[in-house]
Amino acid sequence: MFKTLLSLLLLVGISNIAYAQEVKPAEIKVEDKVYPTPANATFKIQKKDFSENEVMILQSLEAKRVELERKAQVLMVREKLIDLSEIKLQDKITKLETLERSIKDLLGEVSKKEEKRLSDLAIVYSEMKPALAAERLNILDEITVYGVLKRMNFKKSAKILEKMNIQKVKVISRMLAEKTLLPVVSQ
Repeated sequence: MFKTLLSLLLLVGISNIAYAQEVKPAEIKVEDKVYPTPANATFKIQKKDFSENEVMILQSLEAKRVELERKAQVLMVREKLIDLSEIKLQDKITKLETLERSIKDLLGEVSKKEEKRLSDLAIVYSEMKPALAAERLNILDEITVYGVLKRMNFKKSAKILEKMNIQKVKVISRMLAEKTLLPVVSQ
């Protein structure tokens, strides 16, 4: 800082001298080179003695500066980690969205296949005699029986329900009344 102040004073002093001599602009030559310092130039550097309080204050300021630089570096590292975490999180979100779309597509296909299977079963059981159909449907689980009867003609399903096990009819009837369906995938 002392050198900068000295340079500024010399520059101001030189510019004042140039005005005092009234040098014409045509007489000044400016070249793009650094001029060497004359060999006989001397500089006096005075060592300033600091008081004990000033030394303590300077040491304290230096310690705070070092601490602030360390905290700034820690913050920069944290910012970079946050940026990397954001990138990873965005990548995971993209992968999860892709996975969700593929799962929905697969569930849609499964739902279509399940619907086709239950429709075909409904046709098969509706072609049977009610007593035989009831006997076979008593063996199946309630969800399958519900799916088959739901897809059948009302009169045919009523005749089959007459011949079925009373406990199973109770459960199936409740399901039909509540319209309990298998999960439907919305797309």
